[in-house]
Amino acid sequence: MVKNSIVRIIVDYTTKSIVYSILMKNSKSIGHKIALLNRYSQTYFSESLKEYGIHGGGQIRIVITLAKKNQPVSQDFLATMLEVDKASISRMIRPLIRNGLIERTQDPQDKRAYLVKIADSVQEKIPFIIEKATAWSKILTDGMNEEDYLHLYTYLEVLEKNAHSFLIGEALEKKN
Repeated sequence: MVKNSIVRIIVDYTTKSIVYSILMKNSKSIGHKIALLNRYSQTYFSESLKEYGIHGGGQIRIVITLAKKNQPVSQDFLATMLEVDKASISRMIRPLIRNGLIERTQDPQDKRAYLVKIADSVQEKIPFIIEKATAWSKILTDGMNEEDYLHLYTYLEVLEKNAHSFLIGEALEKKN
Protein backbone atom coordinates (compact mmCIF):
# COMPACT_ATOMS: atom_id res chain seq x y z
CA MET A 1 0.00 0.00 0.00
CA VAL A 2 2.76 2.45 0.96
CA LYS A 3 4.74 1.46 -2.12
CA ASN A 4 1.72 2.18 -4.37
CA SER A 5 1.22 5.58 -2.68
CA ILE A 6 4.86 6.50 -3.22
CA VAL A 7 4.69 5.41 -6.85
CA ARG A 8 1.49 7.44 -7.33
CA ILE A 9 3.10 10.51 -5.76
CA ILE A 10 6.17 10.16 -7.99
CA VAL A 11 4.00 9.72 -11.10
CA ASP A 12 1.85 12.73 -10.11
CA TYR A 13 4.92 14.85 -9.44
CA THR A 14 6.58 13.76 -12.69
CA THR A 15 3.41 14.42 -14.67
CA LYS A 16 3.04 17.87 -13.13
CA SER A 17 6.71 18.62 -13.82
CA ILE A 18 6.37 17.55 -17.45
CA VAL A 19 3.19 19.60 -17.92
CA TYR A 20 4.82 22.64 -16.26
CA SER A 21 7.90 22.20 -18.44
CA ILE A 22 5.80 22.01 -21.62
CA LEU A 23 3.79 25.07 -20.61
CA MET A 24 6.92 27.09 -19.86
CA LYS A 25 8.60 26.10 -23.13
CA ASN A 26 5.55 27.07 -25.15
CA SER A 27 4.83 30.18 -23.11
CA LYS A 28 5.94 33.46 -24.64
CA SER A 29 6.53 35.61 -21.60
CA ILE A 30 6.94 39.28 -22.40
CA GLY A 31 8.15 39.95 -18.87
CA HIS A 32 10.88 37.36 -19.25
CA LYS A 33 12.05 38.93 -22.54
CA ILE A 34 12.09 42.39 -20.97
CA ALA A 35 14.05 41.06 -17.99
CA LEU A 36 16.58 39.43 -20.35
CA LEU A 37 16.97 42.65 -22.34
CA ASN A 38 17.52 44.56 -19.10
CA ARG A 39 20.16 42.07 -17.95
CA TYR A 40 21.92 42.16 -21.34
CA SER A 41 21.85 45.97 -21.26
CA GLN A 42 23.34 46.05 -17.76
CA THR A 43 26.11 43.69 -18.91
CA TYR A 44 26.84 45.73 -22.04
CA PHE A 45 27.07 49.04 -20.20
CA SER A 46 29.03 47.58 -17.28
CA GLU A 47 31.60 46.09 -19.66
CA SER A 48 31.83 48.90 -22.20
CA LEU A 49 31.91 51.75 -19.67
CA LYS A 50 33.65 50.21 -16.66
CA GLU A 51 36.78 52.28 -17.28
CA TYR A 52 34.62 55.37 -16.61
CA GLY A 53 33.01 53.96 -13.48
CA ILE A 54 29.56 53.58 -15.04
CA HIS A 55 27.91 50.31 -14.09
CA GLY A 56 24.63 49.91 -15.92
CA GLY A 57 21.88 51.55 -17.88
CA GLY A 58 20.48 53.56 -14.99
CA GLN A 59 23.77 55.29 -14.38
CA ILE A 60 24.33 56.03 -18.06
CA ARG A 61 20.86 57.59 -18.21
CA ILE A 62 21.82 59.87 -15.31
CA VAL A 63 25.09 60.91 -16.95
CA ILE A 64 23.47 61.59 -20.34
CA THR A 65 20.55 63.49 -18.79
CA LEU A 66 22.91 65.70 -16.77
CA ALA A 67 25.15 66.24 -19.80
CA LYS A 68 22.18 67.38 -21.89
CA LYS A 69 20.98 69.73 -19.13
CA ASN A 70 24.49 71.21 -18.86
CA GLN A 71 23.63 72.85 -15.53
CA PRO A 72 23.04 71.66 -11.97
CA VAL A 73 19.63 70.09 -11.35
CA SER A 74 17.99 68.88 -8.17
CA GLN A 75 17.96 65.19 -7.38
CA ASP A 76 14.15 65.43 -7.26
CA PHE A 77 14.10 66.83 -10.81
CA LEU A 78 16.44 64.07 -11.96
CA ALA A 79 14.21 61.42 -10.35
CA THR A 80 11.19 62.87 -12.15
CA MET A 81 13.02 63.02 -15.49
CA LEU A 82 14.15 59.39 -15.23
CA GLU A 83 10.84 58.18 -13.75
CA VAL A 84 12.39 56.63 -10.63
CA ASP A 85 11.85 57.31 -6.97
CA LYS A 86 14.06 59.63 -4.92
CA ALA A 87 15.70 56.79 -2.98
CA SER A 88 16.71 55.05 -6.22
CA ILE A 89 18.27 58.23 -7.61
CA SER A 90 20.22 58.67 -4.41
CA ARG A 91 21.55 55.09 -4.63
CA MET A 92 22.33 55.40 -8.33
CA ILE A 93 24.29 58.65 -8.06
CA ARG A 94 26.37 57.62 -5.04
CA PRO A 95 28.88 55.57 -7.09
CA LEU A 96 28.92 58.23 -9.82
CA ILE A 97 29.95 60.80 -7.21
CA ARG A 98 32.51 58.41 -5.71
CA ASN A 99 33.97 57.79 -9.20
CA GLY A 100 34.15 61.52 -9.95
CA LEU A 101 31.62 61.56 -12.79
CA ILE A 102 29.13 63.88 -11.14
CA GLU A 103 29.31 66.47 -8.39
CA ARG A 104 26.69 67.06 -5.73
CA THR A 105 26.27 70.31 -3.82
CA GLN A 106 23.70 71.60 -1.40
CA ASP A 107 20.97 73.70 -3.01
CA PRO A 108 21.53 77.31 -1.84
CA GLN A 109 17.76 77.99 -1.95
CA ASP A 110 16.76 74.81 -0.10
CA LYS A 111 19.28 73.47 2.41
CA ARG A 112 17.44 70.11 2.51
CA ALA A 113 17.94 69.51 -1.23
CA TYR A 114 20.97 68.72 -3.36
CA LEU A 115 21.97 69.76 -6.86
CA VAL A 116 23.90 67.42 -9.15
CA LYS A 117 25.87 68.12 -12.32
CA ILE A 118 28.42 66.50 -14.58
CA ALA A 119 31.94 66.93 -13.24
CA ASP A 120 34.03 69.26 -15.41
CA SER A 121 36.65 66.52 -15.83
CA VAL A 122 34.06 64.25 -17.48
CA GLN A 123 32.85 66.69 -20.15
CA GLU A 124 35.31 65.42 -22.79
CA LYS A 125 34.17 61.80 -22.17
CA ILE A 126 30.49 62.53 -22.81
CA PRO A 127 30.64 61.95 -26.63
CA PHE A 128 32.14 58.48 -26.06
CA ILE A 129 29.50 57.63 -23.44
CA ILE A 130 26.69 58.77 -25.75
CA GLU A 131 28.28 56.79 -28.59
CA LYS A 132 28.13 53.61 -26.46
CA ALA A 133 24.46 54.19 -25.66
CA THR A 134 23.67 54.81 -29.33
CA ALA A 135 25.62 51.71 -30.37
CA TRP A 136 23.59 49.55 -27.98
CA SER A 137 20.34 50.90 -29.41
CA LYS A 138 21.59 50.04 -32.91
CA ILE A 139 22.56 46.54 -31.77
CA LEU A 140 19.11 45.97 -30.29
CA THR A 141 17.25 47.23 -33.36
CA ASP A 142 19.45 45.56 -35.98
CA GLY A 143 17.22 44.08 -38.67
CA MET A 144 14.31 46.42 -37.96
CA ASN A 145 13.13 49.04 -40.38
CA GLU A 146 11.70 52.35 -39.14
CA GLU A 147 8.14 51.03 -39.22
CA ASP A 148 9.12 47.99 -37.09
CA TYR A 149 10.89 50.29 -34.65
CA LEU A 150 7.87 52.60 -34.35
CA HIS A 151 5.52 49.63 -33.83
CA LEU A 152 7.79 48.18 -31.16
CA TYR A 153 8.06 51.53 -29.41
CA THR A 154 4.28 51.97 -29.50
CA TYR A 155 3.75 48.49 -28.05
CA LEU A 156 6.28 49.14 -25.30
CA GLU A 157 4.49 52.39 -24.45
CA VAL A 158 1.23 50.43 -24.12
CA LEU A 159 2.93 47.91 -21.80
CA GLU A 160 4.38 50.74 -19.73
CA LYS A 161 1.03 52.53 -19.50
CA ASN A 162 -0.77 49.33 -18.50
CA ALA A 163 1.81 48.48 -15.84
CA HIS A 164 1.77 52.03 -14.49
CA SER A 165 -2.03 52.19 -14.40
CA PHE A 166 -2.22 48.83 -12.66
CA LEU A 167 0.35 49.79 -10.02
CA ILE A 168 -1.33 53.15 -9.40
CA GLY A 169 -4.65 51.33 -9.01
CA GLU A 170 -3.11 48.84 -6.61
CA ALA A 171 -1.58 51.67 -4.57
CA LEU A 172 -4.94 53.44 -4.38
CA GLU A 173 -6.69 50.24 -3.30
CA LYS A 174 -4.16 49.74 -0.49
CA LYS A 175 -4.75 53.29 0.74
CA ASN A 176 -8.52 52.76 0.89
